[in-house]
Amino acid sequence: MDRYHIPLSVLECMNRIEQNGYEAWLAGGCVRDLLRGETPEDYDIASSAPPEKILKIFDRVIETGIRHGTVTVMIGDFPIEVTRFRVDGEYRDHRHPETVIPVDSIEEDLARRDFTVNAMAMNLTGELKDPFGGRADLKSKLVRAVGDPDTRFSEDALRILRGFRFASVLEYTIEEKTLEAALRRVETLSNISAERIFGELIKCMLGAAPQSLEPLINAGGLLSAGISSGRKLELLAKIPPECSLRFAALCYLSDANPETVLRRLKSDKQISKLSAGIINELRLPAFVSKAEMKTRLSGFPPQLWKGIIETRGVLLGEDIAECKAWLTAIMDHNEPYLLRMLDIDGFDLIKLGFKGEKIGEALEKLLGEVIVSPELNRKKILLRLVEKHL
Repeated sequence: MDRYHIPLSVLECMNRIEQNGYEAWLAGGCVRDLLRGETPEDYDIASSAPPEKILKIFDRVIETGIRHGTVTVMIGDFPIEVTRFRVDGEYRDHRHPETVIPVDSIEEDLARRDFTVNAMAMNLTGELKDPFGGRADLKSKLVRAVGDPDTRFSEDALRILRGFRFASVLEYTIEEKTLEAALRRVETLSNISAERIFGELIKCMLGAAPQSLEPLINAGGLLSAGISSGRKLELLAKIPPECSLRFAALCYLSDANPETVLRRLKSDKQISKLSAGIINELRLPAFVSKAEMKTRLSGFPPQLWKGIIETRGVLLGEDIAECKAWLTAIMDHNEPYLLRMLDIDGFDLIKLGFKGEKIGEALEKLLGEVIVSPELNRKKILLRLVEKHL
């Protein structure tokens, strides 16, 4: 187990559980990531210990989901979720089990999980429990449901989106029967909250293979969000992995309105605003000058400019080499493109006798001058321009 570089806090937690006569297994996504050579974001422990025993074993325990057998153990500042071996009771809403039932073995616990790559467990000695062939599927880069896929997806519809998310993030292929079952049950996604759909969709969109969504979209899986079809979604992977850029590209390729889509998904308003603005930009002709590029892109955060230019190249087939050179010059020389970047302000104009709307009009005219000729952005030069022309 040492070769996996597991944090000492996690090892200490497992060891103390075992010293008290109970089993402790790393389980789920952390085992998947360790076997892939990745560092897990968090560590979950499946244990034979009831949560009330965990409360006695450790000094600092948060009762995060005790009715489902889950508590969070704090080792220093490190949180570790510990859950008693369990199976799920009957699902009535395609999302949550009515009850959870304690069981005695890790094998039974793993049988309730969604995909084989998430249904593995490892103990302190490094022993691997892999009853469903998850390690083989890791090597084959397959997303395969545990047991009968129809059963897995009928239990929890969110697993449909999780399958596509894993395919995108891990660049895996969804196994044929698993994919067929997922697409048969896309209508059950109506049981999932818009916020959860948006969360899974974001992760999928930012993955290495966002085109994995295409079968789901074409089967009507995102109809409720306003996305009915997708074309050339393989282009999404070439778009810089930034949320508003990829959402704009998805909506552009799907002929969908980003404001409608993201409103229905109850997304962040800023993402919605940026995505809509990016699509409007994609509908405009190619940039013909550096000054025009500064004017058109001034409404976007500077960190998006390069991505917008690259998105035009990917989706519209434009030659963007010259635009990239312009962008480099703008950034390297801090060329002005906003009023606040002028080396003059309203107070300077008030001293010259400007009042009311005339102040804003004068500043706008000066900005137009320096956007074309950045070298004019010096206070003395701008004051002379004001006195001579305005």
